[in-house]
Amino acid sequence: EILGSSISPRARAGRAGPASLPAMRPNLARPWINAYCVKDLSAPFWTHPNREQSSRVFRSPIAAHPVIVYDTIHRLPEMGLPQICMVGHSNVGKSSLINALVYGKEIARPSKDPGRTRHLFVFDLGREMSLVDLPGYGFANVGVEMRRNWEMLVKAYLRESKSLRRVVCIVDAKRGLTEQDTKLWERVQKTGRMLMVVMTKVDLCHAVDLHENVAEVIAALQPLDKELVWPYIHAVSAEHDLGMRELRASLAVESIGGMALERARAAAAARAARAGIAAAAADAGVGGAGSA
Repeated sequence: EILGSSISPRARAGRAGPASLPAMRPNLARPWINAYCVKDLSAPFWTHPNREQSSRVFRSPIAAHPVIVYDTIHRLPEMGLPQICMVGHSNVGKSSLINALVYGKEIARPSKDPGRTRHLFVFDLGREMSLVDLPGYGFANVGVEMRRNWEMLVKAYLRESKSLRRVVCIVDAKRGLTEQDTKLWERVQKTGRMLMVVMTKVDLCHAVDLHENVAEVIAALQPLDKELVWPYIHAVSAEHDLGMRELRASLAVESIGGMALERARAAAAARAARAGIAAAAADAGVGGAGSA
C-alpha cells in the first residue's frame, strides 16, 4: 500500500523537474518501514492475535489522571501499566493522533495557544496500558523560560517514569525532520528509553515527498543505538485513518495482553526448537545404529 496524496507539492509549485526524468517509485511511502532493512515487508507485530489485542486495548474504557506539571512529577501515576508517551513539534497533529488511536474519542485536545502548554496528561486504557501526552515543542513565539520549563518537565518524566516502554516521537510527514526532532531523539537515547518514530499527516504529502522524508528519517536513525530504537517507522493519517491499524498493532505489543502474547509465542518457539533437536538426535541415533 502506497501512502500520500496524488499531487506533489513540488509539482504544484512548478518545481517537479525536467519531464524527461524517470518517475521514482516511492517504495518507502508505506504504513511501516523497517529502518534497518527497508526491503523487509514483514513485521512481528502484524499478526492476527496482536491485531485483535490492539482492538481490545484501544477500545478499552479510558480513565484520565489529574494533570501533571514539573512540580508535581512525583505524583506521576505508577499503577503497573506500561506507558507509551507521545511527543512532537507543536501543531504536528499529536492530539488528533491520540484521539484516532482510541477510535475517535476526544481525550486529547489541542491547545488554543500552541507551544505554550506545559502540562503532562495520562490516560489509562483499561488495565492494558497508559498513553502519556507530553507537551509540544518548537513553537516560534515561546520565550526562553517557557522552553526551559518544557525541558525540565520532559527530562523529569523520562527520568522518573518506572513504566515507560516507548517514546513516540511524532514527525510531520509534509514538513520532514527538524533539528529539534533529532535533539529530542538524543535526549531519549541518553535516558536509555526506547525511541519510536511516527510520521503524521501523510494525506497532505505526495507519495514521492513522503518517500524522501522517510529516507531522511532512516538516515538520521542509523547513528543511534539500535538497541534503543523501535525499528519500524510508521506513516499515518489520523484524519483519513491511514496506517492507524498498523500503528495500534505496533503499540499493543507493549500492552499487558500484548506482552503475554509475546511470552506465549516465545515459549512455543522454544518448545518447537527443543522438539527439533530431540528429533535430530533420534535420527542420528538411528543412523548410527544402522551403520554399526
